[in-house]
Amino acid sequence: PPRPTTPRSTKSARRRDMVASAAALAPFARGEGRRRSRSKSKSAKGGAGKNSPAGDAGSPPPMPPAVLSAALDACVRNRLWGPLRELVDAGLVTSSTAAPGMVRALLDADRLEDVEAFVSSAADVSAEDLRLCLDAILATPETCAFAASPASLAASRERRVAAAESAVAAAEALAKRESEKGEKTPRELRAAARDARVAAAAVESFDAKVMPWAFALHAVISRPIDPIAAADTLPSLSAEAAAKLASFASAWLQAYADLAASCDVSGVSAPVGVPSLPTLVGWTSALIDAHFTSFAVEGSMGGPDGDEGGEGDAAAAAAAMRAAAERLSAACDAVSKMGGALAHVAEGAAVPEHQGVLSTTYSIEVVDW
Repeated sequence: PPRPTTPRSTKSARRRDMVASAAALAPFARGEGRRRSRSKSKSAKGGAGKNSPAGDAGSPPPMPPAVLSAALDACVRNRLWGPLRELVDAGLVTSSTAAPGMVRALLDADRLEDVEAFVSSAADVSAEDLRLCLDAILATPETCAFAASPASLAASRERRVAAAESAVAAAEALAKRESEKGEKTPRELRAAARDARVAAAAVESFDAKVMPWAFALHAVISRPIDPIAAADTLPSLSAEAAAKLASFASAWLQAYADLAASCDVSGVSAPVGVPSLPTLVGWTSALIDAHFTSFAVEGSMGGPDGDEGGEGDAAAAAAAMRAAAERLSAACDAVSKMGGALAHVAEGAAVPEHQGVLSTTYSIEVVDW
């Protein structure tokens, strides 16, 4: 009897169909479909204005959820990483529920850059996806089948270096424009300078030889974590992974303590893919809650006599977190006291004692104009 179509040819035809479908969806990801429709409509209407109804007559509606879901599913199943990344960069993949299984598939393919892009841009990332990210970054190939490769971790560091250089260049350009053209943008300049310092700290505060995984953690920890997600994510971390995460948190707390002397670090904003101070404190508190016994009880993270190295790592990480937190608290307390003293001076009131400076050190406490 004649042989039926071979599975290989069927699979190839199906893959060609998926590639064609992804190519057809690419304009939606880049916004070209809307621009083309507007230009065609404008030329057809004799150059109608962009605010006129004729200018929007040919614009396609937003991508229907069913179409987007089918496109994402096809990209994941057929490993079409290019079109999938375009959809992520366009902001169409807004949550983990929009693309179930996408994060695991990307980690299996060692595409850490795509995972970072999704985690940094999505409005909602599930606890399961957060746990997968932590496992891939903090675990080793011996303990995790989808652990990130050294090459992916090194590439993540290069992206952080490029982001820091870009932030510094933007701050310098703004300062140069203000000095040369006389543009007065003190608020924007302060914000740009702060972002540049934080972006630089994301590179300089982490030793690539000791903590090569730290640079990939920035994007994950930049997401605020709520108690429910923390309960589903952190307790399942291994002792070694928890110690690594504690070391990461202590390094950031130390960095923010250093930054507190020169800029305001209390805000909730930070450069994209970098944890802000409030977010970092939330993660640190959740980690301590989830692994309190491991950090507090001697030997619980190592062997019977603490000779496995885990207990020593945990103890060192816990001590580093405590020292960094105390230093950050002292720096913020000093800034707070100085701010209070300046507020009293601005109001024409006497400076209270023990608020960073003594009132007796002032030659003039109040000036009555």
